[in-house]
Amino acid sequence: MFSKNFKIEKDLCARLKSGDILAFEIVYNLMSEKVYHFALKILRNEQNAEEVLQESFIKLWENHSKIDIDRELGSYIFTITHRLAIDHFRLKKREDQKSIILSKIIGSSDNKTEKDINFSELKGEFDRAIAQLSPSKKEIFHLSRIQGLSNDEIAKKLGISKNTVENQIVNSLKIIREKLKHFLSILITL
Repeated sequence: MFSKNFKIEKDLCARLKSGDILAFEIVYNLMSEKVYHFALKILRNEQNAEEVLQESFIKLWENHSKIDIDRELGSYIFTITHRLAIDHFRLKKREDQKSIILSKIIGSSDNKTEKDINFSELKGEFDRAIAQLSPSKKEIFHLSRIQGLSNDEIAKKLGISKNTVENQIVNSLKIIREKLKHFLSILITL
């Protein structure tokens, strides 16, 4: 962050670590523009980059007591930002994929209002199907399909085997397909 004056940076890090809000504001004022452009470079969307910027500094403040004052603060902030941007990118990609699939399913109607109603009904049915999953299946499905985590990441996070994660996802998808089968056949005939 301050490549020329490590002592000033170390002092600022120590103040930030102790919960000094003024030190946080100084860091934000010095780094926010760079963090924003870094996020923008990854996400290629100004609104998403702004969200990641805010999330990065929230995360910095929430974890201020864990800051290593011997580590360069800029690299710490950019690591947070990189991880959040990748998570944001994965989540957006999943949401886009879900919307594409759902719009293909109900895309046969030319009436926008009818499409909106069908989409809303389908989303409701989908949410109800997920709600009926067991707690473990629901958690694994959410981590996989909503948060976009890989099977390895889910297994590590939950302390279970990758094979268990894969089986739970397959079983969840079977249950959801079965719950939606009747609803989808009605939509297709419309």
